[in-house]
Amino acid sequence: MNIALTTLLIFLAAFAPISSATTEVPAEKSQLEAWFSGHVKPLADRKAELDPALVAAEESSTVVKVRADGSGDFKTVTEAIASVPAGNTKRVVIWIGEGVYKEKLTIERK
Repeated sequence: MNIALTTLLIFLAAFAPISSATTEVPAEKSQLEAWFSGHVKPLADRKAELDPALVAAEESSTVVKVRADGSGDFKTVTEAIASVPAGNTKRVVIWIGEGVYKEKLTIERK
């Protein structure tokens, strides 16, 4: 699976709690942009419908960038994952840039 598709899937998964689940995500890549625009709404438009803990997590979200060439916040996905503190209650999006990442990833759940 290429990095761009992987990044898109991670991005879609990250926004699943705030999307409308009335239709499935299309398998056709060319239809994803339209699906996303039609189903994933800004937080401000959905606050009243969401759990307060989710609203709090979304209001102070962070994006960290992984770039194999060193131009991001981290050079490895492992470093980016390790930067998220234990017990974190805020959304952290790990944006993975183009490149080859040969890592074994472990994400602990507690």
